[in-house]
Amino acid sequence: MLFKTTARDVHHTIQATDVNAPMLHRDMLNMLQIRQEDLTYLRQLEPLIAAHGGTIIQRHLEMSSWMDASSTSPEELIIGEQWEALIREYIFSLPKLEWNEQDMSIRNRIAKLYIQRDLTPERFIGITTRIYEIIFPLVIQKYPSKASSILIALHRVLTVDAEWIRDVYQRDHDFRYMEMNSESLEQIIKLDKVMPLLAAVDRAIHETSNVSAASEELSASIEEIAEHTMEAADKSETLVRETAHGQAIIHHSLYGFFEVARQFDETKDSFDALHGAIEEVFSIAQVIHQVADQTHLLSLNAAIEAARAGDEGLGFAVVAGEVRKLSEQTKASAEHITRIIQELRATAQEVGGKSQEMALNIHKQAEETQGAITCLEEITEKVQHIGQAAGNIAAIVEEQSAATEEIHSRMHEVVGQIETIQQHARDTGQAIYEMSANVNELRQEVLRNDEGKLTDAQMIRVMETDHLLWRWWVYNSLLGYHEMAAQQIGDHQRCRLGIWMERSKGRQELGSHAAFRALEIPHKKIHQLAAQAATQVEAKQYKEAAAMLPLIEKASEEVLSHLHELSSNLR
Repeated sequence: MLFKTTARDVHHTIQATDVNAPMLHRDMLNMLQIRQEDLTYLRQLEPLIAAHGGTIIQRHLEMSSWMDASSTSPEELIIGEQWEALIREYIFSLPKLEWNEQDMSIRNRIAKLYIQRDLTPERFIGITTRIYEIIFPLVIQKYPSKASSILIALHRVLTVDAEWIRDVYQRDHDFRYMEMNSESLEQIIKLDKVMPLLAAVDRAIHETSNVSAASEELSASIEEIAEHTMEAADKSETLVRETAHGQAIIHHSLYGFFEVARQFDETKDSFDALHGAIEEVFSIAQVIHQVADQTHLLSLNAAIEAARAGDEGLGFAVVAGEVRKLSEQTKASAEHITRIIQELRATAQEVGGKSQEMALNIHKQAEETQGAITCLEEITEKVQHIGQAAGNIAAIVEEQSAATEEIHSRMHEVVGQIETIQQHARDTGQAIYEMSANVNELRQEVLRNDEGKLTDAQMIRVMETDHLLWRWWVYNSLLGYHEMAAQQIGDHQRCRLGIWMERSKGRQELGSHAAFRALEIPHKKIHQLAAQAATQVEAKQYKEAAAMLPLIEKASEEVLSHLHELSSNLR
């Protein structure tokens, strides 16, 4: 046997580690049962590492160069001054390991370099293998009595280192995965156009329904108008016929009036002749009266002369007396005739004046009648045009009635299509929300496993997404996709940022920073606004809740601004 293993070389009793290491390492140290004596054994390797560390490094670099022989650019080569210096620092620090801040820094830098070069943590096995290859036989030769304890201690430490680098790598991988989820989630929550889309669709449905109802009323009105128009067209045809018949009758009557006017003119002429004859009779009656007066005078003279003649004049006196009686009778008849003629004359003059006035009126009416005939002909012509137009209007209205009915039918289809769009919009909003909820669930799943291991910068990145989500959850609660408990939301100390801030107040690098102190007011305000919005949603006060969205967004932007500033100072 090259070396002997005794019971003293192996820890049989399970005990908690007595190494003072950060909490994150204590679980691994306990699992591997690493104790302070292991670090003491590890100190024995210092002369061997000092003498052969360069060989271990060179061997590892040669293997890495051989494995990455396909690399063509300096940026793609693993071998470099930075990598070589880091390996050297790690190997030469192994015998001095205390798991202090400097030791953790070396291992974290190795893990980050793996991450930067996109190498898997299994590559670290190459370093440990090179150490075993060279150190293992040297330990057996130099420390044969305690070789097993030294090598077990070395194995445990290298295992812790490999596990730690793998854990850092995994945490970074998980964080990058969570970061991709966060970025995806942040892109999803920008799809906040469902609410205005639904509002626009609601307005479109309202307006289209109004148009549809109006088109239905219009269709009914046009149909009624069509019926009246057809009836009017029928009546117009009757009117045209009756107008033509009436025109013939009026023509006959008007032309008969002209005939009456002509006959009245003839009658007036006859009446004028009669008036002339009356004047002549009057003149003759005057002559008769004068003759009667002269005859009466002569009879008086004859009676006087007969009286003078005595008996010889008796016969003449008798004649004179008869003449006087005849003259008196003639005079009385002449006076009677004169009175009658005078009355007839006055009546004739009055009738003549009326006749003259009537003649003027008749001639005036005859002239107007001539104009009426012309106007009647124009009216008849226009009535005929109206009849034709009424027929055309009836045909047009009938076509419009059919067209309006088609419009109403189309509008009804449009309403149905918009309602379908509305449902699709709601389904799209639901799908977007569910996608965001699923992505956030994946993000939360990673956080549940790694939240306690995240750096402050990583935690801040997580909380940035958290506070972008507040407005998103309120927004989706307004759409009916998300449920929010107002009482739970209002407690700003129970969320991730509130818990982290409370834990970090005692830390000098964070608690003393102005951006850290400035976080509290806007952070508290976000929770208050979100709780108020949730209460309003529960009370179905959707308009008031929607008014909270810009206020939440403003407070969120203020929180994000402080988080960005804080993150910049931590890098």
